[in-house]
Amino acid sequence: ANWVVRAVNGIRRDVLSALQAASSQLPQVNDIRFTFRLPDAGDKEVDITLSSRPVGITFTRSEPLRVKSVRSQSYAFGLGVTRGWVLLRVDGEPIPERLDEAMEMVTFKVSNLPDVKASPDLSPAQIMKLPK
Repeated sequence: ANWVVRAVNGIRRDVLSALQAASSQLPQVNDIRFTFRLPDAGDKEVDITLSSRPVGITFTRSEPLRVKSVRSQSYAFGLGVTRGWVLLRVDGEPIPERLDEAMEMVTFKVSNLPDVKASPDLSPAQIMKLPK
């Protein structure tokens, strides 16, 4: 499903600027915790803490949310996230069963992390060394 935003907070003009202004007012968090089930390890669960974005994870567009790919040299790659892991919880909250709600939850939580791409002075090697 594709979304078309026609207004933000009742403002119909310059929707992109309105979206950017509204998103800048969101609270920024220091980190989020993803809880994954590792299907190849006897359904073992593992928590990873993400403290910046982009995180480098692409999820499948099906239920349950599985890691489809992990970008090499990304924050998630450095934490050992691999293809096939199933996302169970974000910050202790269970992932909603409906795909659209699950994707909305993950996107919202990640969007509140600090954006290291906005810091042009950081090299990929430095990003990998950020506190975990």
